Amino acid sequence: VGVYVSLIGKRQVVTFGSGQHGQLGHGNGWDYLKPKLVEALVNLSIIEVTAGSTTTCALTGMGTQLHQHRV
Repeated sequence: VGVYVSLIGKRQVVTFGSGQHGQLGHGNGWDYLKPKLVEALVNLSIIEVTAGSTTTCALTGMGTQLHQHRV
């Protein structure tokens, strides 16, 4: 299925796909077929996002890297 992440504006990150390792950032290991807002990142200024098979990363405007990964 894969992992997909998208930045909408500067404050909304959505993810969907395989979440078996918790990498979608929704606090669970569920798969999502439709984009779902990552609530934990709503109040942060995000400038870049990327995803791998078991990790999702967001870079804030302050240079902080936030990783969501669970094995």
